Amino acid sequence: LNPCECIVNEGELLFVPRGWWHLAINLEESIAVTQNYVSKVGLPHVLQYFRTKSTDCVSGVALDQRSTLGRRFETAVSKEHPEIMAELASRHEEKA
Repeated sequence: LNPCECIVNEGELLFVPRGWWHLAINLEESIAVTQNYVSKVGLPHVLQYFRTKSTDCVSGVALDQRSTLGRRFETAVSKEHPEIMAELASRHEEKA
């Protein structure tokens, strides 16, 4: 797979899909605002990642907090959106 390269100008937005490794280089002094977004469609993938993969590659989280990141994320989603977690659990049971 060949890398993609682009320049994002002032006021523009770049969406990086789930699982894409990426690198950003500021060409001049800049302020960047980034956000990790987990959609309802992507949530099962994120939960599976936290349950089965190492969090060593997760950036933006203190090293001593990485091992509990998945559990804390799942707890927060369950608290804020219990209906989504119930739907995911129901789908999982149907597949089993």
